[in-house]
Amino acid sequence: MNYASDQQSTAQTDKSLVTAPGTGRRIVVHGVKVSTAVANTVTVESATTLKDAFYMPATATEESPFSAEPIFKCGANEALTYTTTGTGNFFIRVAYRIIPA
Repeated sequence: MNYASDQQSTAQTDKSLVTAPGTGRRIVVHGVKVSTAVANTVTVESATTLKDAFYMPATATEESPFSAEPIFKCGANEALTYTTTGTGNFFIRVAYRIIPA
């Protein structure tokens, strides 16, 4: 299992969390955890295609439970990205694997 995380204090649009894995490969996500200090909408995307969303009040933590089975798959050779609406401290962490497409 691989893990990636990012921390920001300004709104982000299609910010890369895991780069595209290369031809014939894809990212599968096994869990997502998000914490925010401000009211925030956080979307997790395969490139720009919505895969998961969190609608969060200020000072909150939410997650898609970490699972042995993937909770979603990215498109072949697509990066795992996220978008936020809030301006304030924010943290995201994902558990993922790279598999053949």
